[in-house]
Amino acid sequence: MWGATPKDRCATLGIALGREYTGRGYGSDAMRVIVDYAFRELGLHHLQLSVAPFNQAGIRAYEKAGFVEEGRHRESVLHDGRWYDDVLMSILDPRVGSPPIIWPVSAPIQRALCGSPGPHSRAECRTACSWT
Repeated sequence: MWGATPKDRCATLGIALGREYTGRGYGSDAMRVIVDYAFRELGLHHLQLSVAPFNQAGIRAYEKAGFVEEGRHRESVLHDGRWYDDVLMSILDPRVGSPPIIWPVSAPIQRALCGSPGPHSRAECRTACSWT
């Protein structure tokens, strides 16, 4: 998960599984955990991702977690000499009036949100990372 901001409460996410782990429900399970963590623990409102249309297992996992297709970037993925659309999907927090993130957040959550190494205050964060 990256790009989260407290103002918009939106983040982009992605997962990757090795071929030996596909088809076993790990992707669906991972998405359920990530979505629950993002909404309940981080207080996010909107999660987004993009996926290649030939990744049908990924699309199914995202749909099972509640993601819906929002649109496409046309012919933006070149795979095996052929152009494919990039499928844009998102999910909104289903809880009505979900709470915003309240400072201070714990160091692990702050690192997950801003990507900056080590803990720092909100004031330091304004200059140290994108978490403003």
